[in-house]
This record gives sequence, C-alpha cells and structure tokens, in this order.
Amino acid sequence: MKKIKPSWKSISNIRKEYVNYFRNQHNHGLVPSASLVPENDPTLLFTNAGMVQFKDIILGHSEPPNKNPRAVSVQRCVRAGGKHNDLENVGMTPRHHTFFEMLGNFSFGDYFKEEAIVMAWDFVTNSEYLGLSKKDLRITIHHSDSESKEIWRKISGLPHERIVTLGDADNFWSMGDTGPCGPCTEIFFDRGSEFSNEDDRWLEIWNLVFMEFNRSTTGDKTPLPFKCVDTGMGLERIASILQNVTSNYDTDEFVNIMNTIEMFITELGGKKIQRLHLAHPPHTSDECGMRVIADHLRASAHLIADGVVPSNVGRGYVLRRIIRRASRYCNSLGVKEPVLGDLIKLISVHFDTAYSNVPDVIDIIENILRNEETAFFDTLSRGLLLLEQELLHVRSTTSKIDGEFVFRLYDTHGFPADITNIVAKENGLDVDMKRFDELMKEQRERNRTNWKLVSGDLNTKNIANSRFNIPPPVVVNWQRNKDSPVNYGFVGYDSTNLELVTSVDKIHWLDYSDNEVNQNGDLEVQAWVALEACPFYPEGGGQVSDRGDLRVLSGVLEDIVFDVIHVITTKTGDNGSNDIAILVKYTCSSYEDIESLKSNFIVGTTVFANVLKDWRKSNETHHTATHVLQAGLRNMLGTQIMQAGSLVDPQRLRFDFTHGLPLSNDEISTLEDYVNKVANMDSNVLVDTDVPINEAKENGAIAMFGEKYGETVRVVTIPTISIELCGGTHVNSTASLRPFKITSEVSVAAGVRRIEAVAGNAAVEWYKKREEEGLEMLGSLVLPNGNSSNNNPTLIYERVVKIIEENEQMKQTINSMKHEMLNSKIISNSSSSSPNSNEDVFTNRNKTEVFTINKIGSNILIPEKTVVLHFLTLPSVLKPENATDKKDRKRLQQDCVKSLREKLDEVKYENPNDAHIVCDGLRIAIWWGQDEGKANKDIKYAHQFLRSFFEVKSGRGGGTTNFAQGQFFNDITPNEVLGCINVNAPTIDEA
Repeated sequence: MKKIKPSWKSISNIRKEYVNYFRNQHNHGLVPSASLVPENDPTLLFTNAGMVQFKDIILGHSEPPNKNPRAVSVQRCVRAGGKHNDLENVGMTPRHHTFFEMLGNFSFGDYFKEEAIVMAWDFVTNSEYLGLSKKDLRITIHHSDSESKEIWRKISGLPHERIVTLGDADNFWSMGDTGPCGPCTEIFFDRGSEFSNEDDRWLEIWNLVFMEFNRSTTGDKTPLPFKCVDTGMGLERIASILQNVTSNYDTDEFVNIMNTIEMFITELGGKKIQRLHLAHPPHTSDECGMRVIADHLRASAHLIADGVVPSNVGRGYVLRRIIRRASRYCNSLGVKEPVLGDLIKLISVHFDTAYSNVPDVIDIIENILRNEETAFFDTLSRGLLLLEQELLHVRSTTSKIDGEFVFRLYDTHGFPADITNIVAKENGLDVDMKRFDELMKEQRERNRTNWKLVSGDLNTKNIANSRFNIPPPVVVNWQRNKDSPVNYGFVGYDSTNLELVTSVDKIHWLDYSDNEVNQNGDLEVQAWVALEACPFYPEGGGQVSDRGDLRVLSGVLEDIVFDVIHVITTKTGDNGSNDIAILVKYTCSSYEDIESLKSNFIVGTTVFANVLKDWRKSNETHHTATHVLQAGLRNMLGTQIMQAGSLVDPQRLRFDFTHGLPLSNDEISTLEDYVNKVANMDSNVLVDTDVPINEAKENGAIAMFGEKYGETVRVVTIPTISIELCGGTHVNSTASLRPFKITSEVSVAAGVRRIEAVAGNAAVEWYKKREEEGLEMLGSLVLPNGNSSNNNPTLIYERVVKIIEENEQMKQTINSMKHEMLNSKIISNSSSSSPNSNEDVFTNRNKTEVFTINKIGSNILIPEKTVVLHFLTLPSVLKPENATDKKDRKRLQQDCVKSLREKLDEVKYENPNDAHIVCDGLRIAIWWGQDEGKANKDIKYAHQFLRSFFEVKSGRGGGTTNFAQGQFFNDITPNEVLGCINVNAPTIDEA
C-alpha cells in the first residue's frame, strides 16, 4: 500500500466536512436522509441512491425543499433485493454492502456542469478538505460530452491520457428506460500498481450526473425544461482511501462494530475467531462471516427503524433474509443461541446519532431481531443437521447438491435456499439452483391454480371496484381551470365545511375501458376531479378517505349527483403543489349520455360538495380511539411499544404494534377498561397546526414508526393521555369512543402484534350483531324443532329457564338412582357373602378373601390374626371421580364413605374378633377386633394397619385402635391390596 498525503479522517468527520462544505461554501440546503422505504414510488423496493427523494423535483412535479435549488444530503441506502441487489456478494469483497451511506449534492435548474465539476475537484484535492493528490486521480466522461472534457482540462490540469472517454454503459445515466437522463463524469482514485485486480486498484469515488434530456418510449431524447445535477460519493469507500485501508470493513466505524461482535462471541463461548485483514477473504473464513454479521446488523437495524418488519413478502421478506443470513453466520462462528438482539444493542453505540435514527428506537429493533431470530433458530438447527447429512451423501457420489433436496428443505422445513447455497460453497460443492427454481415455479403455479379454484365464486365485480384496483389519475392530463386564482386544498377539518359550494378546478375522465357495466346494463362512468376547496379527507395516515357526493348546481346537468367513492393526494405539475384527487362516478344509460356528461361537467362547474357525516364521524371515532389505545399499550407494556401500521375505517380500527408476546386475556381486558375510562372522562381532543417538529418532539409527541415529517407538523393532544403527530380527523371529545371493544389480537410478523377493535356506534352495532347471532344460535338449540326465526328474547329466556329446571330435576333423579344402586350393591354383598368363601359372589368383580397375619407393617409383631378383605368394584357411574359436576362429586364421595362404614358395621358383627377390610378400589375402611387379654394397649392396631398400606401404596387417613379409614391417591386392585399386607394369601383372580 503506497502512502497518501491527506491526514486520517473518521467517517463521522467526513460526513460533517462534506455537508459543511456545500452548506457554508456554496449555499446548499441540508436535506435530511429520506426513509429507506421510498415515498410514493412503487418502482423501488428500497431507497438505493441519494437522488431517489428528489425524483419528483427532477420531473417537475414538486418544488425543492425550502425552494432552494441547491441541496446536500447524506442518504442512507439499501441494495438488497430487486434490480439492485448486493446481498450475495457481502463479506467476500472489500466494498459490497446491503446498507451504505451516499454523500450527494444536487442542483435543480441552478448550476450545471462547470460549477459542479469545480466544486467536486476543489473538495477532493484541496488540503482543507479531502486533500487527495492529483497524480492519483483519473477522470472518465461520456464520449459525446466534449463540454465536460474541456472543463476538466481547464480546472484539473490533468494530462489528456488521464481524462478518458467511455460509452453509454459506463458514463450515461438514466432514471429508467424512459424519463430524465444525461451523461455523467466520474472521479477515480489510483491505489497503485501493487493491486493486480483492476477493480481494487481503480476506485470510483464520485459520480457527477448531468440530467439534461427526457428520453421517450421511442428512445428519442429531448431537452428538459431545466437541467439538473445529481452527484453521489460512497461514504464508506472514500473513508477507506482516507484511512489507508484495503477494505471498507477496515474503516473506523466497521472496526468498532466488528471488534464488539468478536468480543461478544468470544465471551459467549463461541470459537476463537481468526481475523484476516484481506480485501477478498475466503468465503469459508471467519472474517467473511464477521463482515456479513456486521453489514446485515446495520441494514436490519436501519430498515426496522424506518418501519420495515420481517414478513414473507416484499421489503419484509428481504429483511427476513438479511436477518436469517446473519443468524446463520453467527451459528458458523460457534454461537448456538439467538444473539442478534443483544448484538444490535451493543453495536448501536457506534452509530452517529446525527445521521442515524437507530438509537431512538433501539429497544424496538432489539425486540424484533430477538423474536425473529428465535422463531428461526429451530429451523436453522434442524435444517443444518439435515443439510450436513446430505453433504455426507453428496461427497461420496457427486459434487452437486440436488435441486429437489434444496426445494424439499425449503418447502417442508422452511430452510432458506440461499443459506443452503452458502453452506454448499463452504464445503466446495455446487447446488442445482436451476432445478430448484423450476420446482419453485411449479409450486407457484399450483398455488395460483388452487387460489382460482377456491375463489372462483367471488364477486369479480366487487374486486374490480375495489379501491386498490382503481387506476391512479394521470396527472399530466388534468384539464385545468387556468383562471382559478388558487387551489384551496383540504378544508374539511372544520366541521362547518362538510357541506359547501365550490367549483371544479381540474378533471380527468377515465377511458371507457376503465368504466363498469352494472347489473342493469347501465354504464358507470368515472372521473378524477379536483375542487377549488375540498371538504373530502384524502386517504392517508392509515385513515380511509371520506365518502359523499357532488351535486351540480347549474347548467344542463343541474341536480345531477356524482358519488364520491375515493379520495387521494396526488402530485401535479402546478408549481410543485399537491392536489386532492376525488374519484367520482355517475351511472349513464348509453355512451351518448357519457359524451354529454363529459361535454358539460367541465372545469369551472359549480357543485355542492357533501361529505357523508356518519362515515366521517365513525372514521374520527376510530382514529381517536387508536391514539388512546396506543397510550394504553405504552402505559401497560412500556414506552418501547411503537406503532407499526394502522387502518382506520368506519367499521373498525386496526393497530399494529411492536411486541414479542401475545396479550393475555387479562391484558386485553385491562386495555378495554383503559380506553373506556378515558371515554368516560369526556376529555377534549385538541389540535394544533404548524407546530415546529422539534418543539412537538420536545413536548413528547409520538411520531408514526418509519413516517417522514416536514419542518412543521399537526399535533393531536388528549390532555394527560396522548400527544401525537397526526394529520387525520378526530372527534371533539373522548366521550364519542364509548363503548370500546377489542375484537381480536393476533401476530402479523415476528415481533409485531395486531389489535382490531370497534368504538362508538360501530361498537354498538358490533354488540347488537353478536346479540342477534347469540339469540339465533341459542334459539336454534332450545326452541322446539330448532325454530329460531323470530328470535324472541322473552320466548328464548322462558325456554332456557324451563330447561334449567328440568335439568336440575333430572340431576336429582339420577343422584337418587345412584344412591339406591350403591346401597343395593352393599346390601347384596352383605346378604350373599361368606367370610370363608374364596369364590366370586358378586357381579362386577366384587371380592371376599380370608387370610391370617402375624405382623403389622415391617416391625409390629402380633398374635396370629384372621383378616377378611371385602373388595367392592363400583360401577363407573357411582364413582365420585366420574361425577358430572363438583356438587355431584361431593355427594357421591360422601355416599361412598358412608356405604363403606355401613358395610363394615354389617360384617364385623359376624366375626367381631377378626380384622375386616372394606375397600372400593380407592377408599378403605378397617375394623380391628380384639381378643381379650391378647391386645397391647399402647398400639392403635387399626390405625397402624391402615398406615402399613400407605407405606406401600401412597394415600392418607388414620384412626384409633379399633377403627380407621382413608383413601389411596390412585386406584388400587385386590391383588395390590394383598401386596400391602405381610400375608401368604392366594392371588385373587381379577378377571
């Protein structure tokens, strides 16, 4: 490694110097990093470049932040999944990451090529900033960009051979197949001839893109209305140069993170980690594993901080893959338990709080990582065991793992194919991923077919009319009212504006192909409309849009009413402002009627806008209830609880929150009580607008997890209960929340729970529906012939009372019959048994046995004593343990004990000097008859005899010299009774 002149700079210092240079020296406005989840951009999975948050500005759809045409940012980026995916290369190269930071400066119609190049060259070479030597720098430009070439020659002084012209593949950048595009120029740093790998020797450190064209679908390029500059410098990459290291993973922030991980794993009892400070460590090395863990933890933490949670689809699936890969590499380093939650808390102290939002929500991130890894850990352990067995088989037969095994491991055991691939490569084996992909495709086709079969009877018209399938407005095709002085936007916070006269400001008719034919054969024509003043709340913040109607007040269409079916906020080309786009529909009987409608319902048409009041009120009730519910959750479970998503509509509220365990019934009851108590407080709901966001946060306002806010915010406060940043509509008083009922609580992802609830009128309707369903169900059970058609509560109640009375009478009859049966058995046994007979005299296996003993237990010697065993086997229906309820059990127990005593009294008088045992298989009673002059007055014979049974067969009881009674803990057979006695008696046949 050759020495370089600039002094060592930390990653934190590089960030600050870059931002300060463009802010202080060149009047750029600092724009905070956008969320990793792109806002209103379905074409991207994650924010993967600094310019993503400025796309609408570049396209002319919105104005620059603070109307400053110059911007500087430090953008957090993720490249994992989708078109831009570096996931598979992480750890094995010096520069690939799933998460990285991009330094960028931007111009929106202000400076262009010359000033951008001058600033870049100054920052890179000036000793006050990066101070790189000019002799180590190279420049590339697009072959058509002679202007940039001349600028570079003029300001850099570099010789001709160090300004290289390249083609479109290297030096022409575009946002996509169509749209803004232009040539770019790149600055490369030469690490020296000792680097044999050209990619390692020549590092691209800065890319300057000059967007000056708009490319059409035919490929033609026309000039943009204004030219833009978009530059990007990888923070980790420039840090590796300034810190004179060969890999991004050897820069200061990564070194701190990886040292922390190494110490933690070592202390936990993992393997002794072998560190290799190489640009390209072997994929089997500990160094590769350490890099993956460090990178993936950074990516996971920042994704979760921006509101992404692990799941099986989209962004959540990519996050799940990242977490599972990190867990697997921890396992390969000897860690045999979930540790990612502990690790992220340790390494988060190394994140710069000025540019990272991770420390603010570290407890949530820790909880989600721990739950996700714990849920995966059994799958990982089981899958690795099965994979190891397969590896032993494959090594002896071939060098490739069968794709069918990989699919089976994934489909049956949930073991990720990419981890199978990693383990295989570490063992020098290939994987037949082609066959795996074929099987996955077949499975998807089967699932799709099965879904069609299951859902074949769905109302496809309802699906077509779903708000999720309504095509968005084509904003460039708005028909605009050029004479409109202003678009007032949303005015519906004020309840007095829910009915107002306004006019159509913009309109866009949907094509006939987008219209629906209803069941009467009429055409339902649809259009997007913008009003000068709009009372309809547009969908946002989890709250669904308002419904209502527009009535035409004059002209040919006077009194025609359009139904308002959806409202959204959409970007427009009008000075970068937003429009509230209202989707309306009207039913026409013919295409001629549609043409007449389109000719007369035009911009400038005066309309009466009416918001559906009940719809709005129910939305407001559920939105306010959501705030109180969140306050209750944080009060009960802790302030680490954060919102992870919500839906507010007239029928219910849905609230997702970060928590690893299901709520108990008591916790759900506590939450319901909390919200209802707040409702009973009749507290005012206060709204403050245009509050500086820093002031709101200092006052304790809660922000939506992963949401992006402007410099001023709207704050909704319920005094002593809740304060949140919120743009939704709310009730004036918490009294409207009564009653409140939680209808379900389930898991939606690892570490994320979901509550669904109803409040106010929706809760009343919920209770009424449950009451009706309950009456119908109860009526079908208790009314004659299941007749529940009228659901008459009085009739049902009277029938239930009668059934209860009949049931009690039946119980009494059954109990009497049991008592009589028990007594009849005892009497039958008494009248027909002989103490000297060994044969079975009862049915149901009742036994009588006579024998002699000369010892009680193990140490009490006695004169020879005759003992008579009377063993009664009760019918199952008479056993207390089989009783139908507690009351019946207690009565049967008392009857059994009483019957044993009565039986004992009967048999002892026949031979009063003998010992008699009466046992029913669980309860036992003993009579000890005494021969005059042979008894020891100090011995309680019956008591000791009973205790000798319990020495062998556990039970409890006691007594006196002549009588004792007790009960075994478990059932006992006649032979087991004999086994408890020191006697040489014949075995009783229990058959």
